[in-house]
Amino acid sequence: MKARGRTLCETITGEPYQPVRIYYRVLKKGAMLGRLKRLKCISPEQNNHRWNWFYVAEAREIAYDIPYSEIPKHYRPVRLGYFEWRSAEELHLNAFSFQGAIKALNFFEQKFNLHLALPERIRVVNLCFDESETLTPSKPHPSFDELFERDDVHIPQPEKFKEHIAQINAEYDDPEERSEAFDKFMREDSQQPSQEVEEMSIRIDDKEWASMLSVGLMLKQIEAIEHWKGNKSFTPQDAIEELLSMTDDF
Repeated sequence: MKARGRTLCETITGEPYQPVRIYYRVLKKGAMLGRLKRLKCISPEQNNHRWNWFYVAEAREIAYDIPYSEIPKHYRPVRLGYFEWRSAEELHLNAFSFQGAIKALNFFEQKFNLHLALPERIRVVNLCFDESETLTPSKPHPSFDELFERDDVHIPQPEKFKEHIAQINAEYDDPEERSEAFDKFMREDSQQPSQEVEEMSIRIDDKEWASMLSVGLMLKQIEAIEHWKGNKSFTPQDAIEELLSMTDDF
């Protein structure tokens, strides 16, 4: 994709490049290491601190926008992401796109025993990047720490949302007025732009978590692409309306 003389940086598998970090809570490190070693698509670096995840072997079952057969040979093996150990109890999986993160969560849910490690939260970058000499499909940021391990990460506080809803319920006795107040609050909230780096919780016990997360990330990607194009006034509400118009076409 090109806009205003710039080229959107995309992954080798065809998605907009938007870094994501998935945080796993590890319950049994020894057994988890054994599980990683058994996967042929995972390859450790020399210090065993970073474990690269490649588009080979078991991972070939994953369908991306660009099929494996259409990926130029000079890009192979394609690195889909990488794991990093932070402690015996914390493991990060870094992915290069929102779609890639969803595919990673679904893939490793099947490959990992949830008694060994659980994905608890993710952090996302609500930005798109230009392709340049230093940032290309085969050359992502050398470290994601500069993106995710910072003090200004937006972490939603659901208790404040619940307090506001409770306040509306207490303030309005009339159901119609209460509904109007709730709609106004939601509209005003959806007009606020997404924060640059945001954390989201993962509810693996909720059967709908994957689809809800997928839709949420899709909306954020629509907003990020519009901002990259120069449409800085584009809001989350605009993204919702655009997504709805896309579904109406089917």
